[in-house]
Amino acid sequence: VNSGESWGLIDTNGKLVLQPVYQDVGTMSQGIIQVKKGGIYGLIRDGNFIPVNGASNIWDFSDEELLTYASNAEGLVGFIDRQGQWAIEPRFKKARTFSQGLAPVSTDGKNWGYIDEKGTIVVEEKYRDAEIFSADGMAPVKINKLWGFINTKGEMVLKDQYEISFGGLAALFSSENVKGFVNGFALVGYNKKWGFIDASGNPLGGNWYDKAEQFVMLK
Repeated sequence: VNSGESWGLIDTNGKLVLQPVYQDVGTMSQGIIQVKKGGIYGLIRDGNFIPVNGASNIWDFSDEELLTYASNAEGLVGFIDRQGQWAIEPRFKKARTFSQGLAPVSTDGKNWGYIDEKGTIVVEEKYRDAEIFSADGMAPVKINKLWGFINTKGEMVLKDQYEISFGGLAALFSSENVKGFVNGFALVGYNKKWGFIDASGNPLGGNWYDKAEQFVMLK
């Protein structure tokens, strides 16, 4: 909720749980939330503001992950832990969040690979683009103009022959990553048609469509 130029948080009963004194407030993850206060980026943990030294931006934590990515004043990206300490020093031009213990990164801003939680490159930076791993242990990677899928060992399991898409109704109902596999299926474009493939590349029901959107899981 916003009060003037500052933001805070209320709970589902309308009770104010975070005073509106922040210039930026992220999404709560297991009691941790990234905020900006007095021009300084940091975390709220156990009700206390913890400044993150040198951070010029901090992205939200994923509930399953211990690290999130953050940038410094030079625009380089590294990763911080839930205590607000740099776990991987900023040295990448681009990065995305950790999932399944791996994060997509680009040192030169053009070629993408993956690091582990120690910051070691475990999948060579050789892709034009790369997305995070799904719970299925597969991630979309772009080679030339089309996308394929690798496993957590960096092995290509589905060749680069697909388009992938994000958005539509699923983006309205879920904050989850929906580029790639979700609940066992990935929405892809193939030969100017769209459909849902399984981990073997087989289309759901054997069908391809003119248009398609992600499944929406309503609770």
